[in-house]
Amino acid sequence: MQSILRSRKCSCDNNTDMKPLKTFCLADEFLAQAARATTKAERSRLGLLAAAADVLDYVPFPQLRPADLAAHAGISRSLIYHYYADLAQLTVALVDSFSERLRAALPTLTVNQGDYSYASILGYLAWTVSLVLRNRGVYRVMVTQADQLPAVKATYEQLLYIFNKDVGSHVDAPPVLHFGDTERLFAGYFVGGGFENLMRQVFVDGKEDMPPPRTSKALFEMVQLVAVLRNRQVHGCDPSEAEIRAAAADFDMRVFEGCFKAARSTPAPAQASVRPASMPRLRRMVNKVPAKPAQSLQAK
Repeated sequence: MQSILRSRKCSCDNNTDMKPLKTFCLADEFLAQAARATTKAERSRLGLLAAAADVLDYVPFPQLRPADLAAHAGISRSLIYHYYADLAQLTVALVDSFSERLRAALPTLTVNQGDYSYASILGYLAWTVSLVLRNRGVYRVMVTQADQLPAVKATYEQLLYIFNKDVGSHVDAPPVLHFGDTERLFAGYFVGGGFENLMRQVFVDGKEDMPPPRTSKALFEMVQLVAVLRNRQVHGCDPSEAEIRAAAADFDMRVFEGCFKAARSTPAPAQASVRPASMPRLRRMVNKVPAKPAQSLQAK
């Protein structure tokens, strides 16, 4: 059985050559782009975006201060306003970048290639959860600041439309009801809305009786439950025990890499602060200053 998280470009004949579909971390991608930039101005702009994506993992948007962000990026506060009118405009740029990157990745998922089997549903949900956890700050902005930032709201609603329309296109039509395009869209929002709400309650709002999973195993078990329920909603029945066992055996836990390091170190909102340890990395990236040897740092 082909892995549920394999790229369609990988060979299906040799599992040792196959790689899992990867999610992305927006902050890391901006840093990589900054490393390839040929001008200091471009490095500064990309370093600023990387710093903003990184800081928002730890500091809710309403608590974010320009001075903290500038320090985190290793630039002057005035340089922020050289590129963006305010923090809201910068945040909108982050959300737009996240949306563009996400939409570019969607065609690689098997559910978007006509396969809506239980295994594909499980892989699709796992990929989505991993993406949210690796970009938790940007995701949190989308779901909590949409009412305050109209551009963010428009982007978030467009993403929901894309996801839910795809879900609705796979729902098995009730035999006694008319089930046209509009009804499929209704069904998609109904089925997809539960997962959307779960993501917010667990990973953003932080309900005491709904603690977020802290291990890959616990996260898989949550995703597995949702996948079984979605299979029931879409196909009108549960997956067979054989399907569940096969998908679990074939599941590639590497899709959750990078999800928990940030989750464990994220401070509570009341204690939110910029991570000082990240500043040297971003500052070196912007200014192209080589890292100092550990001995020199210890001497200081």
